[in-house]
Amino acid sequence: MKNIPYLFASALLMWALPVFTQPAAGILPETFLLYKSFPSKYIAPRTVEVWLPDKYEELEALPVLYMFGGAACFSTHWPPLDGVFLEYIKTNLPDPATHKIYFDFGTEGLDAEYEPFQQIADEAMQARGFKKNKNWVTMKFEGAKHYEEDWHARFHVPMEFLLR
Repeated sequence: MKNIPYLFASALLMWALPVFTQPAAGILPETFLLYKSFPSKYIAPRTVEVWLPDKYEELEALPVLYMFGGAACFSTHWPPLDGVFLEYIKTNLPDPATHKIYFDFGTEGLDAEYEPFQQIADEAMQARGFKKNKNWVTMKFEGAKHYEEDWHARFHVPMEFLLR
């Protein structure tokens, strides 16, 4: 099995919350070590060890996207901060030649608010040179909510996209 892109999105916190420890003495003292495991029927259970920048917040996806070349963003919560993050990604998306990004959202509950924001993100993806269904996918799941059981039910979808 080839190295898989490290998937980092709030949806994946249901499998294992990160445990931060101090790095080994003398090795990048300004960083933390993140241990994250993914028990899933689609991936053999394993631990991924990643050095993350100082003051890294566990829900920040961009550093991980840059490091691993791929991200699965389940029910991306775009609305906070009046779209500031959407403005940020317009000029800070990684190279589409070396990265793959998966987005999705449902149509019920909190997710029902996401589609107009996702359309803005999709425009940014196209403007940056990402090609739909090649190195970027956005999927809408009718009846799905912003809920870990719904994310788990469709976990195979981004896995299949990111691993092809």
